[in-house]
Amino acid sequence: VVLAAGQTPPAARLELVRGAAISGRVVDARGAAQVGAEVRCVGAGADDLVVLYEPLPLAAEAAALGGAGRAVGGAKTVRTDARGTFTLEGLLPGRVHLEIARAPLVPLRTGDWTLAPGQHLDGGVLTLRDGVLLTGRVVDEAGTPVTGARVTTTPTAGLFAETDAAGAFQLALTPGAYDVTATGRPGHPRSDKGYD
Repeated sequence: VVLAAGQTPPAARLELVRGAAISGRVVDARGAAQVGAEVRCVGAGADDLVVLYEPLPLAAEAAALGGAGRAVGGAKTVRTDARGTFTLEGLLPGRVHLEIARAPLVPLRTGDWTLAPGQHLDGGVLTLRDGVLLTGRVVDEAGTPVTGARVTTTPTAGLFAETDAAGAFQLALTPGAYDVTATGRPGHPRSDKGYD
């Protein structure tokens, strides 16, 4: 809105998108509730195409669902309660998935869901598998800890870890052999191979 002295600006029309919500419950392989598991909702890429099978929504909601005017919101994170349940509210409509982590269990990435404006989706029971906790530190050539380095594995675990202020990281993995790669900011990838 451009305001000039002595002029009356036109009335602004602001449209709010009705937020969506996802709820569910996180358990381990034995069905025990997982308290304090981190549940993160992440939006799909801006190039995703959403097909609508109902009457067209308001302009703001249509923009949120897809197209050149797509609105992209930040990821939202919550932790599960004493019963292992969670609810993520105020989510931007469109394609999303959940990333769930609670060490030493193996992180879980769900498939994609398409959220409609105002929808409350029941994600059901989400099960985390038992894993092996891989821990380590990332340092530079002088032995100084590297903060915020990204640690990934091949084959991929589906998620990555970031090092803390001491350069430490942890990743929960299924049993097997992995190549581990750390990438700093800035810097070049360094890898250690042969973890089994």
